[in-house]
Amino acid sequence: MSQPRVQADLDWDSLSGALRVRVTVTGHSFRQGEALAQLRRRVAGVPSAIGECAVTARDADGPIAIEPVHDEGHWRWQGRRATTGPVALEYQVKPRRVDALTTDGHPPVDLRFEADGITGSTSAFLALPDLPNDVTGTLSWPGPSSVGDRHRSVDDIQAIHIMAGTVSTFTAGALTTYWLSPPTFDVASITRHASTMHAGLADLFGEPTPPLSIFLRRNPFRGMSGSALPGCFIAGWHEDAARSDRLQAFVDHELVHDWLGVENEHDNAVWFNEGVADYYGIVLPHRLGLLDDETFHARVDEIVRVYLASPWRDSPMTDLIPQFWDDPRIHQLAYVRGMLYLAELERLLAAQGNRVKLDDLMRRVRDRQIAGSAATLNDWKSWVIDAVGGDDAQLLEGVLDGQMSMPAGDLWRTGRTPDLETVPVIDPGFSFSTFVTRVVTGLDPEGLAAQAGLRDGDELLDLPPYSHLLGVPADHEITVTARRGAAAYTHTFSVGRETVLVPQWARPQPGGHRPTVR
Repeated sequence: MSQPRVQADLDWDSLSGALRVRVTVTGHSFRQGEALAQLRRRVAGVPSAIGECAVTARDADGPIAIEPVHDEGHWRWQGRRATTGPVALEYQVKPRRVDALTTDGHPPVDLRFEADGITGSTSAFLALPDLPNDVTGTLSWPGPSSVGDRHRSVDDIQAIHIMAGTVSTFTAGALTTYWLSPPTFDVASITRHASTMHAGLADLFGEPTPPLSIFLRRNPFRGMSGSALPGCFIAGWHEDAARSDRLQAFVDHELVHDWLGVENEHDNAVWFNEGVADYYGIVLPHRLGLLDDETFHARVDEIVRVYLASPWRDSPMTDLIPQFWDDPRIHQLAYVRGMLYLAELERLLAAQGNRVKLDDLMRRVRDRQIAGSAATLNDWKSWVIDAVGGDDAQLLEGVLDGQMSMPAGDLWRTGRTPDLETVPVIDPGFSFSTFVTRVVTGLDPEGLAAQAGLRDGDELLDLPPYSHLLGVPADHEITVTARRGAAAYTHTFSVGRETVLVPQWARPQPGGHRPTVR
């Protein structure tokens, strides 16, 4: 029998809105009861599009009776007989419609309608058989996609982003940006910036600059979101937060994901991979001259605030990971711990006069990726111990148990030491989704918002985005207008009861305010 091969063909019917999917498997005979196709119910907290749709299958002997065998984690369809010859599966999925009240739109991989088209990642709708990753996989799609030479396995074709409709594009160097909704920011500037950053990453690892795609998706709900897939990344934006400089910071983070990462089984290494993206997403643009000193320090300051002004800053990583995709404040915490760990490790290497630099250790991670066998956290620990001895153990323990020491001194090796500033620990007493939808949920009866008179279900007409609170002083109060039925009420409350000292490297501006990247 020939080697197994999977071919996925996609076609979007713009009139009905349905995406037609056909998956053909050759070179593999399925046993009776073996799953012909499966798909996770949720992808990083985002619902898949497939649901309990009608899947049909046929082979050389004709139609195959399908038995759905779903469980809590997966949708599965198995055949009621053994198969003969090529097997073809067909089904249709409907992209979902999202609105201002959508709270499960992060990261931006779900298949959804936008403007006059659709956008989504195959991980959210492409059901495939459970075959080894070395099985060849190809995907056919008539519109823009992230398909490139690196998409050669069955796993790869479940990590492709597609877009259809009236798609606009802008190209700079090896990078092309695609979008459906008219952006409220300078796409050309962001694409040129990203192209320089992408080339800088290639130079860091001594590689040619590969083609890369950026897919921009407008979120009707507040906030930004991102996800990286092989050969592309996706950036979700909303006009409340879509300034070019902020989106550039977001893009820089996602670009790093396309180059670096260790094996992340069960999210055990999510803090490391996201920390790497945060660290190099700030440090490398500064090296390349894309960020001046003040912008660099302002970005660093905001990230440090996210960590130290969080109610969960002392929580062990084992407590954070199960909630990772439920609350952006929690996964931001893991990002920042990883970033600060790398900054401290780089400082430790320099203090020891070590010939091994952080970049050298990252090149080992990259070499393993290129070889097709991702490094593990244990590999990383071994390399670091070889370089610095047991001094790294305390740094790692701080990441995992939540007892990291406060960042201090010339941590970023820019010749600048920080001032200490008192900031509020942001905890108004309602769930994070309230900042997204402006509808109060998860109200803590003992919290500041409840004591000010807010109730679950109140619509807050003028609640600022969460990111705007990261730069406020310790005594800051929020005044909001709450609509409750036909009545409207004004409420004022503090953003948090607790305060904490936070190191800040950016120089105060006239009037005593520090620059921010809100």
